[in-house]
Formats: sequence, structure tokens, C-alpha cells
Amino acid sequence: MKFVADIPEKQSVGELNHFEQFLLKGQPELCDFLKQFLGLKEVRIQSHDIMGIKKWLQTDELKQVNFVPNKENEICLVSQIYVDNRLIAYYPYVLVGRFVKKYALAKSLYTRMTEAISDQLTACYMQGFYGGDWLFGDKFAQMVVANCVSSNLYDGVKFAHLIERMEQLSVSTFEGNSFTTGVIVTNNSKPYKQKSLTFKDVFDIDHCEKREWFLADGKSSFFIIDSHTYIRYLYSVEKKCSSDFIADYFENYYLGDGKMVEPDFIVRTVGANELSVSDATGKEFVRIENVWRYRYKKNLIDFMSEVSNISEELSNAILYYILKCSRLHVSTIIWVPKICDSSSIESVTTNNRIKIWKQNLNVLKRSDEVIIDKVLASDGAVVINNENGDIIYESVFADLGKAIMTSTRLAGTGETATSLLAQNGLAVKVSQDGAIKIYAGDEKLCY
Repeated sequence: MKFVADIPEKQSVGELNHFEQFLLKGQPELCDFLKQFLGLKEVRIQSHDIMGIKKWLQTDELKQVNFVPNKENEICLVSQIYVDNRLIAYYPYVLVGRFVKKYALAKSLYTRMTEAISDQLTACYMQGFYGGDWLFGDKFAQMVVANCVSSNLYDGVKFAHLIERMEQLSVSTFEGNSFTTGVIVTNNSKPYKQKSLTFKDVFDIDHCEKREWFLADGKSSFFIIDSHTYIRYLYSVEKKCSSDFIADYFENYYLGDGKMVEPDFIVRTVGANELSVSDATGKEFVRIENVWRYRYKKNLIDFMSEVSNISEELSNAILYYILKCSRLHVSTIIWVPKICDSSSIESVTTNNRIKIWKQNLNVLKRSDEVIIDKVLASDGAVVINNENGDIIYESVFADLGKAIMTSTRLAGTGETATSLLAQNGLAVKVSQDGAIKIYAGDEKLCY
């Protein structure tokens, strides 16, 4: 639903009949989704009258996206209830989090998200605000992702169905094993035809069997799907292979360097119960363990540089290993201290620090990758020099007694250890289920 700049019939959404039902079932689900989806600290619904909200925002007109005066980490979005060419009410909500203003720079992210929320909110209003918990459940998440990644050329409802189909495939198996697959959605198949095989028969996503889905791996080969969700081609990607294996990985994964153009996007399974939706601008939406999250690589690279003085090249290398562990379901902790001298490292770790080789392994060296993979799968935290990428220690263990003394809110051995290490620089915990948690000082991000 497109945003309509008009005077609403109600000055406050709270004036609507039965709105209290939505406060109980619907709004909590919406707020929980937004917090997980965007990695927010808080979501605040603004149910005051419109004039008061305008005065607070210091604006004469509410827009879909409104910056909150004097607040670095807050932004106010506005969805609407709109029925039969009548604007019933505005629904403003404030997002609080580190990246909320940077998210506003991502093309169409907030506008398409608010439109999807408007659609569901209007549907909920039409039902007397009953059934909000269902309307803002799994189907809603699929609609938001489809809306955010698609353009005016594509029907969000159709591609929400494609995402649902891919979710089903992500938990299925082929001859007893899980498998990956992927599609490129495009309105213009011409750029892909030269490197594609043409199917003898055209088929749609609902009549494609697992044996056929198995033909594409979502890495080096993809089905080409048109705007009507018909499959005609199987596209083989020519992978880049240069001396910079880190840059190659990201370029190959996101199909950069002209392999994919706007407004095309990719939907793929990347592992058991894992799904990724990404576009040519770098936006990515991932579903791990039934939770959807938005990823924008540059935001994380900037964050790593800020909190631990890490170069962009080194940040990319660390992220490469983080994502590799996540997709292979390898549990690990990576620590990049801001101050790397021995006394700073020793002050928060136990005495059984492990250093195996005389020379240092380095995350920027391709020749060290096989050994580093093994090290990351071992117990303890891997310590990386924030200046040159050397592995200072193959394994250290946080002194949890010091964590207990310094904070009463830490709980869980892995998270407690990671949080303690992050008091000096950056620490990342990758869980066996693929979840990625990033700590820096008292901050925690889910990626």
C-alpha cells in the first residue's frame, strides 16, 4: 500500500474501535519482529494525536520516514490504515538502534517495509483488530522481505509465495541429505541467456520437483525466474578467481561485477533451515532458525572499524571467516582486541593460552585458510591482531570469574566469555545453529 499524504479521519490510532485488541495480539508480534529483523534495542509505538507527534518531530507533515530531532539512534516510521480511498489513521512507530539512520540510506528499505505493515494493519482493522497475532506471524515476515527486495516490476505477493516455497526447500532433503538451491528473479533474462541452458518445457515453482530444484546449487548455478514466477533457464555463473580470495568470495556470493543488475534479486537456500534473499545493491535478508534478519555488509564493516580500529581489508577477512563458520555450523569465538599487548590480553584470560607455531597464521593469507578453519573449530577463542590480521593465540579462555565480578547481567558461558573479551575491542560468537552475535564494549549486535 503506497503512502497517502492526507488528513486522517482519526487524530490517533488509539481512537479506533477495538484497538485495544491489537495492543494485546498483533502489536507485540509486530514489535518483536522489527526488533529481530533490524537488530533494534527498542520499538516504541506512538499512539498520541497527530498534532502532538508533528510537534515532537518538529515537522508540518508526517512522512513515511521521519528523523527524530537530537536523537542519533532513533527514527520514526509511519504506516497507515487506508480503506476505500479513505485515510483512517496514521500508525507511527519509533525504531531505536545503532544503524537505524544508516538503514535509511538503503534504497527503498524503510518505505517498502512501512507499506507491508500498512497492508497488514489495514487487514487487521477490517477484522475489528482481531487475529493480529496471526496477521503478523510467519506470512507477514515473508511479505516484508518480498516487499523490501522487489521493485515496481514485481508483485510482492507472488514473491512472498516464492520465499515460502524456498523456506520449504530449506528444510527438505534429497536422497537423505540437505541441499542448496537458488533462483534469480528478473524481468529481463537477456543478460543471463548467453551462459544459460534452456529448459525444454517451461514450468512454475509449484510444479518443480526436488530432483529439478537439485540442478541449481545457489552458488555457481541458478534458475532464472521471470516476473510471473515461470522458470525457463538454468544460469551458470562464471566465478571470479584472483589473488584476493576474500574479495572474490563476496563478489561471487552477491554476483557482483555486473553479473546481476538492479532490480533483479536472488532467493536461495544456504543450508539446513537457512534462507537468503539478496539484491544487487547489497541488501540481504537471512532466515536462520526461523528468525528473519536484515544484513547490510558495509554497516558491519564500518562498525568493526570504529570499535577496534580494523581496516576494511581485515574486516572483510574476519567477516569471511565468521560467515564461513556460520554456514558450516561451526561453533567458534573470534576476538580482535583494540589493545593487543600481552598484559591486556592476559588481564581477561586464564593462563592456558595456546600458541602452536613459531610463525603467525594470518587471516589475509589464502595459504593459511585450511589451518585457520581447523583452529576456529577448536575450543576457546581465537585472538586476531587488529593491525595486520596475525593470529596472536590459537586459543584463549576468558577468565569468567572476572566477568562475574564486573557485571551481574551476564549469563551463559559462551556469551559471558565473549562479552568479557569484548570489553577490549570486538568479540564474535558463532553458534552451532549458525547464529552470529557480535559484541563491542557493552553493545551486542545480531548479524
